[in-house]
Amino acid sequence: MSKPKTEADLIKYICEKRKITEDEFKKMTHELQKINPDAKIIGLGNGRNGAKNFKVDCGKCDKTHDFMMETILDGNTRCKTNNTKRKVKTTYTIDMVTEIAKKRDILALNDTYKNVRENMSWQCLICSNKWGATWNNIHNHGSGCPKCVSYYNEEKTRLMLEILCGFKLPKDSSVKFLCFDTRCIELDGYNVKEKVAFEYNGPV
Repeated sequence: MSKPKTEADLIKYICEKRKITEDEFKKMTHELQKINPDAKIIGLGNGRNGAKNFKVDCGKCDKTHDFMMETILDGNTRCKTNNTKRKVKTTYTIDMVTEIAKKRDILALNDTYKNVRENMSWQCLICSNKWGATWNNIHNHGSGCPKCVSYYNEEKTRLMLEILCGFKLPKDSSVKFLCFDTRCIELDGYNVKEKVAFEYNGPV
């Protein structure tokens, strides 16, 4: 095969020389870019004894590195310039922070984002509680609403029932429910007007 002129030709050339499929090539590229989005396979490495080595440009330094196919697929690609695994530092924006937080039923109240250590304001989409915490705590350490952390499933049940019913089911400690064993318990939610109540985890 003549010298590759396009990226598609290069991929075909590498696959032919290393006797791999294009799907295997794509899988290696995927594993490389999970660690470093800038990394790419640019040619054949100096394999010994038939080893399937590949030349990789990490995009972070001015050198290329040779890795075996198995090493790439195992995710053990290390930049030999500093001998550390490449970790991509994500640059967050307030839109990214808001989108990620919403997946955990948390609303970011700030208009701007500075850094992971900066204290920010949050609101729970389950119980409407507001509190302060860093993005590092929310995103990297799983921090959440301090009010409903112990009653998360109950609050989520309340929210789903309110959406389905179309009216609020607030907790009211003054409302009691008589159980079969004559004990009275508080209802977790009760709408006086609609005469609808729910109990999340009571002995009923």
